[in-house]
Amino acid sequence: MRWSEEEDKIILNNPHLNSQELSELLNRSQKAIMHRRARLKANSNNKASSNVLITSDWHIPHHDKEMLELLLNTAEENNTRELIIAGDFLNLDIISRYVNRDAPVTIDEELREAREVINTLLLQFNKITVIPGNHERRILHRLQTPLSFSAFFKMIINDERVNTVENDFILLDTAAGIFRICHPRNYSKVKLSVAVQLADLYHQHIIAGHSHSLGFTFSRSGRFLCFDCGGLFDENKIDYIQDTTTHPSWAQGFILLKRDLSEIKLFSPVACLSL
Repeated sequence: MRWSEEEDKIILNNPHLNSQELSELLNRSQKAIMHRRARLKANSNNKASSNVLITSDWHIPHHDKEMLELLLNTAEENNTRELIIAGDFLNLDIISRYVNRDAPVTIDEELREAREVINTLLLQFNKITVIPGNHERRILHRLQTPLSFSAFFKMIINDERVNTVENDFILLDTAAGIFRICHPRNYSKVKLSVAVQLADLYHQHIIAGHSHSLGFTFSRSGRFLCFDCGGLFDENKIDYIQDTTTHPSWAQGFILLKRDLSEIKLFSPVACLSL
């Protein structure tokens, strides 16, 4: 059954009501209410730009400056003013159990480097959205006291053009349906496997960070697009992945998405794939 304009108004005008209360009010299932509320929110939040660049896993200060330059050049060439950073913008070496303790990077140094990168990005982008990843959550957990990701990120920069979310995802509305841009807690050595599972679980297209791989496939149902979005890290700067391991090598990259879905491009250091 199609949603009426009156139903949409009730959902939008009553943010204090939970999905169960709205379900009883509108005689709709809770699942239907949750999906409709997500779509309406995505519609209201994503009218600023038709193009958006999606990145993840910078692991600052271990980012690749040549990849940053490629990102900025791609944004300029495609008239893109919106950027999404899907988690692990920072590495937070000092509180990691994996780093070389002989010469750890201090939090001050990481925040200073991150501030310089954000200021560079703001020369090109007028809207940046940052999603927390597992590396950012390290410091929130270590403090053992309530601290929002928004408050933490304001230690890097306090600029109205830089937005943060508390969850590990945002929803992006497009002509083909909702994309969940996320930094999932799950990790798999099998490329794209987490994105594929999430797509049929949430009934949404998925663009996922955290995997450190770059690629595209369809969900098992064939209904949804699934992406791993690579990263802007520099593999050679990260100590713990230099060891002998069965984990696959990391793959740099990022994604350009047009909301009318006329084009999706995957960028790597050596190639660009257009879908």
